[in-house]
Amino acid sequence: AGPPPLVGSAEATTCVIAAFRCPASGCTALAHLDTSFSGAQLEALLEGAFEAPEVAGASGRGGQGPALEAYLLGGFRDPAGQGPALARAVLAALGASPRRFRLALCCVGEHNTEGGHAGGGSAQAPGGAGGGAGGGGRGPRPRFAGLAVDPASGQAYALEGARPGPESRAPFLPRRHAALWLASLGVGKLPSGGGGSGFQSLRTVFTSGGQASGGAPPSPPSSSGRFRLPAETHLVSQCAVARVRALLQRPPGEVLACCSTSPEQEGPDFLPQLRAAFDFILRHALPCGGEGLLCVHLPREELSFAEWRASICRAELRAELPALKTVRSAPRLSDERERAPMAC
Repeated sequence: AGPPPLVGSAEATTCVIAAFRCPASGCTALAHLDTSFSGAQLEALLEGAFEAPEVAGASGRGGQGPALEAYLLGGFRDPAGQGPALARAVLAALGASPRRFRLALCCVGEHNTEGGHAGGGSAQAPGGAGGGAGGGGRGPRPRFAGLAVDPASGQAYALEGARPGPESRAPFLPRRHAALWLASLGVGKLPSGGGGSGFQSLRTVFTSGGQASGGAPPSPPSSSGRFRLPAETHLVSQCAVARVRALLQRPPGEVLACCSTSPEQEGPDFLPQLRAAFDFILRHALPCGGEGLLCVHLPREELSFAEWRASICRAELRAELPALKTVRSAPRLSDERERAPMAC
């Protein structure tokens, strides 16, 4: 069966990865947040993941259960200040939430930045050690770009340098990335797709049918968890689709400048993943009768955790997995370990 999986995400530069864990049940929720973040997204994530009051950290419900453990990583001090601004917005949303949190990890802003001159916004968990090491001659760059949490123990891991291989990513990646780009390119979604327009909500990629309450251990994700993506249809202008088609023909530097908030920090996977998402959009764009509009239908996808894990080639995966460093109190690190794949 192998070691238990970690819940995580990678490739966060100006983005912030936020994870929340109930210490009573081990139930863990994680989101990769960008500059479109809102407090409503956070509350929707928590409501969907922690429904039972006794494990919800909900002070508004009589204070039942322990506080949720919160882990934040990302939001490096980029020249435009977008990363620290997002980190402050996420922290403010935690402070405004009716739920109770214990900030187990907060490695953002200055404390997740190396190189460049000192300064810029920062935020850190109380008692954490300072970390952003200065680098001569180079601009600021993220110290860590990935975070993973072990639901069973609550141990956090920071991904330093290397990025997870494609086999360790959760399935349907082009489809998921296409949905994110359509939310920014489109003019709305048809009612059957969930309603609304723009970045109105976070998309739930994975849910475990074994969530438990009252301190009982959760069911193993391999026996009950499923990756689910509902069908959705986006309305997109023909001009937007034409821009997507044109970008596929442009030089890499121009595409990065247009599509990334931190083009100089993107890894080798960014452009191939972007092109795969754009190709997915073009293959699913169809006329819909409206003048100057196209419909992009994203099909429903579903796969069990066991099926996904069985499809992974173990030999190739072990070769791709980077070493994960244990994070005890941001940003102090120790104990390099190799772990099971992250679903990110």
